[in-house]
Amino acid sequence: MVNLDEEKMEKIRRLIADGKIEEALNVMNIKDTYLLFHMGILLLEKGAYEVADEIFSLILKYEPDNYAAWINKGEALHYLGKYEEALFCYDEALKRDPKDGEIWINKGEALHDLGKYTEALHCYDEALRIDLSHYQAWIDKAQAFYDLGLLEEAVISYKEAIKINSQDTDIWYNLGNVYVSLKRWGKAVACYKEALKIDPFYINAWYNAGVVLEDRGHSHRALTCFEEVLKIDPDDAEAWYYKGEALDSLGRHEEAFHCYSETLKRDTQNVRAWCGKGATFHIRGELEKAVACYDEALKVDPCDTVAQRNKKIALEDLKIKSLKKKKK
Repeated sequence: MVNLDEEKMEKIRRLIADGKIEEALNVMNIKDTYLLFHMGILLLEKGAYEVADEIFSLILKYEPDNYAAWINKGEALHYLGKYEEALFCYDEALKRDPKDGEIWINKGEALHDLGKYTEALHCYDEALRIDLSHYQAWIDKAQAFYDLGLLEEAVISYKEAIKINSQDTDIWYNLGNVYVSLKRWGKAVACYKEALKIDPFYINAWYNAGVVLEDRGHSHRALTCFEEVLKIDPDDAEAWYYKGEALDSLGRHEEAFHCYSETLKRDTQNVRAWCGKGATFHIRGELEKAVACYDEALKVDPCDTVAQRNKKIALEDLKIKSLKKKKK
């Protein structure tokens, strides 16, 4: 490993970015491509992708068959979002070693980022022909299937990944999301639970489990999920909203009102929270305040049908209330 202090590193970075390669080499005092390569890796690790690309390009100028330089140049370009150029580098690497499964995966991921999911699948299959237990290949394959709308195939691939590593919370979570798309609610919640067994602080798993449970009418269980989210992040505006929704479903409207207020403290643009708060005012008989909440919702989204409908009902009830007062 090349040990360079930060000041020297920054100077080198600036020189290479300006295209002053020779000056950068003088600062580095590097005479061979081996040390230059390590400098490129160091820059990749630090996220200096443009400079790393320049370094690997320089290596390839002197050693056009340097397989590792092609791979790392491809990675630098990939991180920069230059997917077509990255593909060229991965192909150059594969010409030199077509049996490297990692490069097939890198190529597949670049194709995936270009939206070429079917071509990406071919690459992941090539990686799996080389090593059927290649974990990342199964994960990437599952995502490609998902993006193609081939949900059953995505389930199969995620299950293969789980056979290899059942302790990866993201895989359980992603499989749960596929089951949601398939409307297999029970299996989705079971997957989120598996993720939470491994990491009880996996906030997205608590969140998605809560949303599914609330949508399926299991409000008590949903409420528990959103309370867990708020233990982890008390400032999560959406979790406050969904907690309120669960409480409303349970008939605990005043507690729900508090949650909608907490949501709006953090996100004044939350249309659903304004509607929820308005509904509670309506239940209380405070119709003017209910209308004011629906107006706030409609300021954010004039086309929101819930706010439009609820405001109309509140105004009608207000009119009836006014007529009753006149009769008295």
